[in-house]
Amino acid sequence: MSHPAAVLFAVALTASLFLRPGRRTRTIFFSSLIGLMLALISDSRVRIVGDGIEYAAMANNLSHLARPSLTAVQLESAQAIIQGADAPLEKPWLKGPDRRQDFPHFWLYSLFAAPFVRLADLLGANPLTGFTVLNVTLLIGLAVLLAARASPAAALFVVAGPVLWWADKAHTEVFTTVMLATALVLLRTQPWWSILAAGLAAAQNPALVIAAVVFIGVGIYEQGWRDRRVLFASLAGLSAAAAHPLYYYSRLGVWSGMYDAVDGHLPSFRELTAVLFDANLGVLTHDPVLFAVVVIASVEAVTRPKRKPFDLVDGAVAFIALALVVIFTQTTNVNSGGTPGPSRYGLWLVPFVIPIVAGVRPEAGWFRVLSAGAMVWCAWASAPS
Repeated sequence: MSHPAAVLFAVALTASLFLRPGRRTRTIFFSSLIGLMLALISDSRVRIVGDGIEYAAMANNLSHLARPSLTAVQLESAQAIIQGADAPLEKPWLKGPDRRQDFPHFWLYSLFAAPFVRLADLLGANPLTGFTVLNVTLLIGLAVLLAARASPAAALFVVAGPVLWWADKAHTEVFTTVMLATALVLLRTQPWWSILAAGLAAAQNPALVIAAVVFIGVGIYEQGWRDRRVLFASLAGLSAAAAHPLYYYSRLGVWSGMYDAVDGHLPSFRELTAVLFDANLGVLTHDPVLFAVVVIASVEAVTRPKRKPFDLVDGAVAFIALALVVIFTQTTNVNSGGTPGPSRYGLWLVPFVIPIVAGVRPEAGWFRVLSAGAMVWCAWASAPS
């Protein structure tokens, strides 16, 4: 945290966790969180990383009300907003019969970013800042939800965690984190929103369809199969998830543009633990305070006298987390390019801290101290710069 304003906002954010709950405290919390994000982003130069080259090209097309697949002319014009990218934009194996270029990654995230990209372009700003606006909007929206349904301290573990590095990047990590966290925090009270959020996440990343299916099962179990909200959400969520394979099959005759990025095999123990604990890739290695709160909250959940019994919802959440850990081992892209170190797949597991700390009292001193510590650590170690 080299930016002086970021330090001041971090101090104010920490102080807000220890103030008496109320409107003034909420104002300090959210204004400080927004200020911290903007200060960190202002210290970072706009640039393309990882798969951002694809998302930027598709968003550029969609912002002009064109199709997400690019013609040869559109490929050339897209170069204007992806200067500095170290990967070729053209991928001959993903061209359709009409010779339009598709990409390995789906266009849903780019569709959400397109209005912001277009506005940035009209204002004479770098079009990539449109992704920054979208990402920050998603993160602040999630912070509002988590602060209300969990606690401000719990919100910081997710919103001001390792995801901060992605806040100004044209990449889906913020989108995926927000969808998963939304699904997990609403699962017990409004599972229909969980189903829809998971379906949107699965549309961008097909591996997450397992979460959508499990959440549908939970919704039916909790609300009954006749609940129209669960029924409509299931149809909407599965339709969103199906958009990915149907698009690629109709265009290219394959079920996903990432068909060559999977290495199906029986994973080793080291592979299974890599995204969490590996010295280079592990998300808990790079966010040790998050690891501490997971351990303490887990021990407290098991040992407290009036602990809540482990139920079906807990089992469903644990199953999804374990399934994702196994799925992560099947990728051919171990380092998931572009990050400052930790695997971006491990970032998908950070929202699972929400159900883990669900039983912790929001006013618990150790919880607020660790929340502030994790925020300060990530603002330094995962700064967008």
